[in-house]
Amino acid sequence: MSNNIRVDKLKAMLQEQPDDSFLNFALGLEYVKMEQYDAALAAFEGIVQRDAQYTGVYYHLGKLYERFGLESKAIATYEAGMEVCKEKKETHNFNELRGALDALL
Repeated sequence: MSNNIRVDKLKAMLQEQPDDSFLNFALGLEYVKMEQYDAALAAFEGIVQRDAQYTGVYYHLGKLYERFGLESKAIATYEAGMEVCKEKKETHNFNELRGALDALL
């Protein structure tokens, strides 16, 4: 299935459930694959604004900030995600964020 078809399907599902974090996350990942980084950034930032407990988004949002040369935003994003992961006891995501932060610093 092409990226455009997946994007269209995700957008259709989001019309029914616009605040669904998983669907927005999947859409953001599709935008990254298509190198539509501004659209991916908007999708990921929207998730953090609506659902700060959705830990999977922090790594990808931080990586986009790095891509845009926004290192301080990337650091803050990784740190915020690590805090949420600690609260939720999500060791795997915490370690992934810690690795991204360490690599950036």
